[in-house]
Amino acid sequence: MELPITTKFIILALDPEKGKVRIDDTYFRYSLCGAILMDFFVNGEISLSEKRVIPSFRRNGVQWHDICVERIEKANNNKNIAYWVRNLARKYRFVFDENIRQLVNLGIVRHEKKYFLNIFPYNRYYIINPSVREELIMKIRGILLDGKTADKELKMIISLIIASRSFRLIADDRTERRMIKSRCKELTSSDSLANETDLVIRQVRMAITSTVMAAMASRGVY
Repeated sequence: MELPITTKFIILALDPEKGKVRIDDTYFRYSLCGAILMDFFVNGEISLSEKRVIPSFRRNGVQWHDICVERIEKANNNKNIAYWVRNLARKYRFVFDENIRQLVNLGIVRHEKKYFLNIFPYNRYYIINPSVREELIMKIRGILLDGKTADKELKMIISLIIASRSFRLIADDRTERRMIKSRCKELTSSDSLANETDLVIRQVRMAITSTVMAAMASRGVY
């Protein structure tokens, strides 16, 4: 079963040992919304015209997909990507929980409810089929460290890694992380943007970054 970009990003973000998301909450929240928009684009459900999102949706029965579709369809006019990154963030937790539920059903993740001081509940999500995550990481490393060619979806996932500043997910070694960051700059430079897909990737990434910065500034975090 081919998983959507949104689900793959969640798998990548989970810490296999600690069972929780390894990305800062603000970065993860808005990057996940960017992943949703990327899925819509890949599936031909949105296009861009003068930086505005043009919808052409079809329901597929997946709850998180259809709820996000409904929000966009209810808009009075076509909005830009940054607007939808902010707006879909209101459904971020629902999207995350529904994806986790699917991963549990597929036997990829195990969900455990734990209690702090035997009173306060919290959730942990342990990857029990690590091959899915490991294969994804190896493909990304092959592109960023070995110069292999990236397909459309892997370009999008790499863009989400850049936007969420989560280079640690694919490299613990500092030297490797420096190499990866340098390669990411090459991949996302304006000269390398050759088609509509690359332009969408860039606009989604920029929308995530600007939205994260605005959210942090509103809380006095810089």
